[in-house]
Formats: sequence, structure tokens, C-alpha cells
Amino acid sequence: MRFTIDQGILLSALQIVLSATRLSLPQKTRQTLFQGPVSLQSGPNGITLQAGGDSANIRIDVPACVLDKGNTVVAGRFLERVLRALGKSALSIESDEKRPMLSVSRGRCRAEVARPNVFPDYQIPSLGAVEGHSIEVEWPVFNTALRSVMFAVAGSHARPVLNGICVSADGQATKLVAVDGVRMAVRRVPLAGMTGQWVIPAASLRLAGRLFKREKVRITLGEGIAQFAGVNARVVVKCMEGQFPPYKKILAQISAQTTVTMDRLSLLSVVERLMPLGQLAWGKQNPEIHISTDGAGLRFSATNEFAGLAVTDELEAKIEGKPFRIKFNPCLLRDILRYAEGDKVSMGFRNAYAPVTFRGESEGWIAVLMPLRPSEEMADAA
Repeated sequence: MRFTIDQGILLSALQIVLSATRLSLPQKTRQTLFQGPVSLQSGPNGITLQAGGDSANIRIDVPACVLDKGNTVVAGRFLERVLRALGKSALSIESDEKRPMLSVSRGRCRAEVARPNVFPDYQIPSLGAVEGHSIEVEWPVFNTALRSVMFAVAGSHARPVLNGICVSADGQATKLVAVDGVRMAVRRVPLAGMTGQWVIPAASLRLAGRLFKREKVRITLGEGIAQFAGVNARVVVKCMEGQFPPYKKILAQISAQTTVTMDRLSLLSVVERLMPLGQLAWGKQNPEIHISTDGAGLRFSATNEFAGLAVTDELEAKIEGKPFRIKFNPCLLRDILRYAEGDKVSMGFRNAYAPVTFRGESEGWIAVLMPLRPSEEMADAA
């Protein structure tokens, strides 16, 4: 196989497919994982890069001038280093079946990359073989919906199913749900015609977010598998197994005695100002920010006993219901406020122990956050 290609185009595509090897080869040998095996295959309009394994499979078509057709497997991580060293220019790449090396040339400069002897067998259907519910979406719109719940994805290995985003469809609409045990985010997207529930790894969805830009993407959800197909790229992902938390039941059990509506950016600004002080609180595992009603608005406070500092702030708000006192982890609260939709945000409170709901101006998004354990004084007031 022999072809010429722009260094920037090949390096960008290679970095994305190497992400799939990191997702798919956690149980492989250290040598194979380090090499990052990538398949290169000539096509009618250029070169196809493909990589993956038992949980994710990615394929990207890139433009190239193919002189001799063929295919090969290369150690992708070594190839990435070579491409970076050669710099931006047109490269000539050649592979000979008789030699276990891939030659990369730039003028008089020539480098060779070893081809690995072991390439992972795909444990999921080949690209193009996924069958199931299929629908076409505008990727920028769908990716924005994904980002609005991505902050609530867990990062723990205790319950792997919480490391994914649940796609729940009832035929009329589709909801994206993320839960990490302390907070939950739900976003409704106008995708009709599908019925079922799939939990897709969040890392794979982030990979798709890097891959697809301003284009239409066809999403196919089959039995235990999901496929995202764009113009020049395709991603196949194995869905996660396990019981996802019953988010509908959780939402149905939440009730609010007090509703507070305020400017979202103003609230975010207050939280970000007080957050550093709460993070410096000596002897506390989690930073704290206290919120209480104060006449026609809200009162915020954070203390640092170690430094002997206490800071308070106030914010105008529309309060409907009983007075309350509550405290949150400001880091978690900040993430919710960043992704709430619209200029206004509404918070629903019941007491100092119960989960608090957050709603933006869009009816399709809701987030839930558990407050921190209240002090004895706050508990008596609740």
C-alpha cells in the first residue's frame, strides 16, 4: 500500500481513533494497549482508519492520494509520535507485506513504524451490521442536549452503569438521563419513533462529540449496541449492562414546598465567588455553601474556621412558599447552573434533607441535587 496525505489531516484522525483503543482495550496486554493498533485501508476516495475492540469501534475516512491499494495494521501510538516529529507537510506513506514496518517520508526525512503482531478481534458487529431503531439528527442540537446532562455522569467504578447516559424512549419522545448518586439530570429531546432503553458509555459519547461537527448523524440503537454514522465517520458502541436507577420513580417522589426563581448568571456568580472559601474549610471533606431566605431574597454564606473568615452575599429572588435553610456542595451546584437553559432558574425545596430540583426556562430539562447533611441547628429549623 502506498499513498500521500497531509500530515494535519492524518494526525487529527489518528488521535481520535486512538481514543477508541483506550476505551476498548483495558483488559489487553500492556504491550498491545501501548501500541494502539490501528488499521489503515485504501478506499475509493482516500484512506480509512479503524480501531477499537470489545466496547467501542470507530472508523474514519480521510482524503488521500492512493498510489497503490492495500491495507495494513500499524502501531498507532508510535505513528502519532512520528507524525508530530515530521511536522505539517505532505507525507508519503508506504507499506510492504514482506517487511513488518510502515515507512513515512517527508522529502529526505524518512521514518519507520513497527507494525504490531497482535490486533484485537472485534467483539461487536462490524460497521454497517447494526440493526434497530434508526433516526437522523442534527448533531450540534443533539450534542448540546448531551452536554446538558453529561455533568451528572458518575466517575466511579463501584457502579459502572452510572458511568453512562441512559437513552429512554417511549415512542413519543426521548429522554437523556445521567445519575451519579448525588445529582441527576434529565433532558427531553424531540426524537419520536423509538421505544426502549439503552445506557451508552459517556466516554464514547464524548468521543463522538469530538468526531462529528456540523452535520447530520444517523443514530441506530439495536439490542445492546448503538451506532453513530456521519458523512465520513462511524462509531459503534457496546451499551452498558446493569440496572439503571428508576429516574421516573425518583422524580415522581420529589415534591417542593418552596419555589425560588432568580437570575441564573447572578446565582452562578455568587456561587463561584463563595466557592474558594468553602473549599479551604479546614477539617471538612466537602466544601459547603449555606443558602437561606432573607426577606425578599436569598442569603448566601461560606465560612473558613481555619482562617477565621466568613463571607456573606445576597441575591434578589422571587420566593413562593415557606422560609428554608439548606447547604450544598458549591462545586456540584455550579455544574448544574452552568448547564441550566435560559436566563432564569427555578429551585424547588421541601426541607433541609430532601433533594432539590432545578429547572431552566426550557420545559425539557430538569436537574436534581441532594443537599449536604444539615447541622443540628438547621435540622431543628427543618
